[in-house]
Amino acid sequence: MNKLICFFLIFLLRSIVLMSQVKTIPFQELRDYQGIIPGSGMFFGASMNNNSITITYVGPLDRWFCFGFGTAMYNTDVLMYSNGRIGAIHPLGWHDYYNTSIAITSVNQDVLQNWNIVSTGSLSPAQRSVTATRALNTGDANDVALNFSDVALNLVWARGATPDYTIAYHGATNKAHGIYLPWLSQPAASFVTDASTVCA
Repeated sequence: MNKLICFFLIFLLRSIVLMSQVKTIPFQELRDYQGIIPGSGMFFGASMNNNSITITYVGPLDRWFCFGFGTAMYNTDVLMYSNGRIGAIHPLGWHDYYNTSIAITSVNQDVLQNWNIVSTGSLSPAQRSVTATRALNTGDANDVALNFSDVALNLVWARGATPDYTIAYHGATNKAHGIYLPWLSQPAASFVTDASTVCA
C-alpha cells in the first residue's frame, strides 16, 4: 500500500511540473495589410499550457472585428465581435465563427461556442478588448486544433471598413493574413532529488 501511495505522489508531482509549463506570445501590435508594424491598431498576446490557450485581443470600439487561427482569410477559425451578418443576426458580442470562403454568406457562427470569455473592456475611448480561453483541441471540426509542441501561431485579423457591427466586406486595407507569431517558452521547474527513495 505504501508503494502505491509513493507511486501516486511521484506521478502527481511530475504532473504538476508538466502542467506548470507555459508558452507565451508577448502582447504586441499586429502588422497591417502591407506588413508594416506599427500601423494596424490591432493588438494580440497569448499564453498556452498543455491543455488550453488564453488570448488577449484589442481592436476598434465602433465596428465588428475579429482574429482567426489560420494563414488565409478563408477556411479560418475566428473569434469575432459583431451582431452577425445580414440574414444571420444574433445578439451583439463575442462569438465563435468559422468561414469557408471569401463570401460573406460563408461566415458562419459555430454551433459549439468553445471560447470562454474571461473579461471584456475598453482600453481607451476608441479601443475594445477581450481576454478569452479555450481548449487546445476542442474536438470541434470547425476549430483549429493547437498543440503545445507548436513553435508558432498563425493568425489573421479583419475589421469593418466603416462603423457598423454587422459583418460586411472589410475592404482591401482592413485585414492582414499570414501573420506568424513564435511561441516563447517560459522557465519550467526542473529538478532531481538527491535520494532515490521517496518513501520508506
